[in-house]
Amino acid sequence: MVWPEAWQYCKDHYTDLVSLTSLAAQNRVLELVRNSTASRFWIGLHRCIVYDNWYWVAGKDNKGLLNYTNWAPGEPNNPYYEHCGEMVLRKDGGSEWNDLCCYEKLPFICFKDQQHS
Repeated sequence: MVWPEAWQYCKDHYTDLVSLTSLAAQNRVLELVRNSTASRFWIGLHRCIVYDNWYWVAGKDNKGLLNYTNWAPGEPNNPYYEHCGEMVLRKDGGSEWNDLCCYEKLPFICFKDQQHS
């Protein structure tokens, strides 16, 4: 799906698109997708166009701060066209983030808040 559709799907069926707010969270998600046939996934990372800053869409105020980042070298690099974030699996088994046009079609990762289940 494109990022806005993925975001709506996650909000309708789970809690939201996943937020990778720490190395531990990044590694947990990486374990879940390691055996996937895909190597790129939408995550809940979005750029505020007005202020040109990135935030997580999940959170009490829907603007979770980026206290942890895992950008690929040179990223984010396109503030005019790329406003959504993806997690890219590297060949060495790690992962990193990239900014991308929100209307690319990618698989995505939702999460479910255990407190509301």
